Amino acid sequence: SASPIMLPDLDMSTGRSNLTTASTIDPKDSPANVEMWRRVFHAEAMDCVHAMQAVVDRTKFSHFATRFDDWRKVDLKATAQVQMHVKELTRLNQSVEQFLHECGSLGNLAEFKDSFLALNQCVSELTVAKKDIIASVDAIAEQAAEKVATAWKQEVREATEKQHMQWQEDNSRWSHLESRIGRLQDEMRELSSTVRTSTAASLEALKDHLTDLFKGDCGLNVSLERMEKRMGEWEHATNTDLVQNRETAEQLRQQVARLEDAAKGAKKRQVSAEEEWHGLQANLQNQVMNLQTELHHAQELVRDAHTSSWRKNMQKINEIDVR
Repeated sequence: SASPIMLPDLDMSTGRSNLTTASTIDPKDSPANVEMWRRVFHAEAMDCVHAMQAVVDRTKFSHFATRFDDWRKVDLKATAQVQMHVKELTRLNQSVEQFLHECGSLGNLAEFKDSFLALNQCVSELTVAKKDIIASVDAIAEQAAEKVATAWKQEVREATEKQHMQWQEDNSRWSHLESRIGRLQDEMRELSSTVRTSTAASLEALKDHLTDLFKGDCGLNVSLERMEKRMGEWEHATNTDLVQNRETAEQLRQQVARLEDAAKGAKKRQVSAEEEWHGLQANLQNQVMNLQTELHHAQELVRDAHTSSWRKNMQKINEIDVR
């Protein structure tokens, strides 16, 4: 079962720098104020960049980079606009200083007042623009986090469905493999029964033929003794062949039992061996093919042994008939 994915906490800094308002600006200290504004905006932009880098380092997902890069571009664009406003404010402050140095009469105070009010309005607009930028950045961060969480949930759902389908296919394959192993066992039992029945029938036919052959008063004691000796040899050879065939059948049964044990053990290790599943499946298929090959080979050996034994017995019977 798939473990639940923990979404990273998007720790966005909500603290903002306390900027100097238009009411506290001293025209005589305008260069210092401009430098202070630059440092404040630079520090705030660096905080945003560091926050985004920290989020990317914690999550370690490559597709965050593109979305945060877009976010950073928007933030840089807004920062550039703020810098333009700051430059405009600097030019206004320089104009005010130049005006104060050049114009000291009362007639110019009204124009100075208007200019100062316009400057105050620009600063107010700059403050509103900064608040809008902050709100836009927070909204972008929330939307990005929501989209990423939705994408992760969809990916996890699809991966879980695929895994369940794979497990169902594997279970059907295991069932098919178990049925094939059962059929192989049945075929081995039928083969062993057929060999025993054929051997017993051959021995009975041989005994009946010898009994019919040696009836009468022809003084066949020596021939009967030889025949009994040969019959003992044939029976010993037949028993040896039967023992070999039984040993071969027992080896095949042991191989089938080992394969069944291996199949059961592999089925129990199915959950913990998901990553090695394809290799294990190929290995099992090779084992089944080898088992089929060995079974066919064993069947051929049994048929060859039965045919060879039958031919030898018939050849010896023909030799006896000739004699």
